[in-house]
Amino acid sequence: AQPIPLPRFLSLSRQICLGLQCAHQGVVIDGKNCPIIHRDIKPSNILVSRDALVGELVKILDFGIAKLIQEDAGQTNSFMGTLAYSSPEQMEGRELDARSDIYSLGVMMFEMLTGKMPLQAETHAFGSWYKVHHFQPPRSFESVYPGLKLPKALENLVMSCLAKSPADRPQAITEVLKALEPLEQRYSASRHIGHRIGEALARRSDSVDLLPKEAPVVEDICQLVTWPKGKPIAKI
Repeated sequence: AQPIPLPRFLSLSRQICLGLQCAHQGVVIDGKNCPIIHRDIKPSNILVSRDALVGELVKILDFGIAKLIQEDAGQTNSFMGTLAYSSPEQMEGRELDARSDIYSLGVMMFEMLTGKMPLQAETHAFGSWYKVHHFQPPRSFESVYPGLKLPKALENLVMSCLAKSPADRPQAITEVLKALEPLEQRYSASRHIGHRIGEALARRSDSVDLLPKEAPVVEDICQLVTWPKGKPIAKI
């Protein structure tokens, strides 16, 4: 319904990447490691549930058209996937590797941040989407969501995932994780503070009555939290 706030986006994206990393690392079959390519990364295949330990737990669903990469496997020679999220090479029915999932991830990350798609086709026909994925440059964040403030490093990461050529994208999901890590460390601190304030308010039985009718600012919330006994009080 609306773009996902940056701290939550970073948390969800990191977990999606960890799931893809697990798949791309593969499974052992007959003594040989076989990477798994999902081939249908999109929002409806991402389940977000509540977890007592981590808060929001992300799972990647529907490996129904996933591809095992084996040495003796033949070419796919047919298209399988969802048109709006498919990589250019996937549209061609070519043999895929992890970089195809990274392209689909880039489409979804853009949508998570803006609520809009980075690419737009005139019709939902296969030929229309084929042209879009091969020749249409992705829209900029500014053109889709004027005024949206994002770290330049994050914009560059998403756009690199959307590169038409697999060689121009991150070559492994570990590169995406490496790029997300400093961003999450930077923007998650305020989120943790918010959680702590919320927990403190929840412990006060009268906190609900004290909250103003309009959305409270951080200073108002902090004033509602009882200062722990035995702690020093001084000007900061």
